[in-house]
Amino acid sequence: LAWPLARWRPRRSLVSWETWRELLRFGRPVMSSELIRRVTAELDAALVGRFIGTGSLGQYRYARRFAVQPLMTIVNVIAFVLLPALARIAGDPERFRPAFLRALRWVAVIAFPTSLVFLPIGEPLAVLLLGERWRSAGEALSALCAYSAGAAMVSLASEAFKSAGRPDLLPRVHLVSAAVSAVLMVALLPLGIVGVAAAVSAASLVVAAYALRIVGRVVGVPGRSMLAEIWAPAVAASVAAGALYPLERFVIDAGGHSEATGLVLLAGEVSLGAVLYLGLLAVLAPALARELLSAARNVGKRSRADERASVLER
Repeated sequence: LAWPLARWRPRRSLVSWETWRELLRFGRPVMSSELIRRVTAELDAALVGRFIGTGSLGQYRYARRFAVQPLMTIVNVIAFVLLPALARIAGDPERFRPAFLRALRWVAVIAFPTSLVFLPIGEPLAVLLLGERWRSAGEALSALCAYSAGAAMVSLASEAFKSAGRPDLLPRVHLVSAAVSAVLMVALLPLGIVGVAAAVSAASLVVAAYALRIVGRVVGVPGRSMLAEIWAPAVAASVAAGALYPLERFVIDAGGHSEATGLVLLAGEVSLGAVLYLGLLAVLAPALARELLSAARNVGKRSRADERASVLER
């Protein structure tokens, strides 16, 4: 239907075999890496279902659905916004390197707190939203707390590989991911779904470190420069999550209250965690905290301007 509406017809004169070959060279490793990634993504479910049981598989699946929500938000931004932006400046190293570091900084600022927050709130969140029988899913969700953070770094590295014209590195990264994930999951399988979830989290961080090491060589950014962008958000988010864990477990126990009360308590915990995170970030990286505050103000101003424009149009 689109062809007639656009008044377009396929014509032999439009065929370019050179373009086809160029697209094939680029697309083959992307497709191969995606196949490897999909197989790896199902490995944990296969192990849980085969060796632990289908009931535990259901619990684990729900935990995984919760855990990937921050990742999906970040990946959508990276894939649809960052890839064309980096690809446009890939031929200019003096612009490409600082742009990549800036992207890494903001991915770290967002990914670490939104991922690690599941450590203290994973179990009560599952109980309050799904019911007491899903407590095991909540325990697995807590163990999956590092998954989105590591996977977001891998996603950023993947887009940088494609932008720099090196998609051939993608299968290597995903093969490492498959190997590390398989070894850790088999080793921790006796611990049940919590062990598998912890293995997935650990593998995510290991693969993130490997992917960033390779992308640093491609982009021309030393490891210490990338570490300088990551360490403050990682430490601040870890300390904030670590502080909330005993507070939730031994003091508040949001999962032990009614649904409405428990969700209000969880919201309060998350707010407290956000304050702790931002406060620690201001101490550890003052320039980054100021940049984050400035960005928030700009978003607020833009939202108010859009709202005024909408009112005037009506």
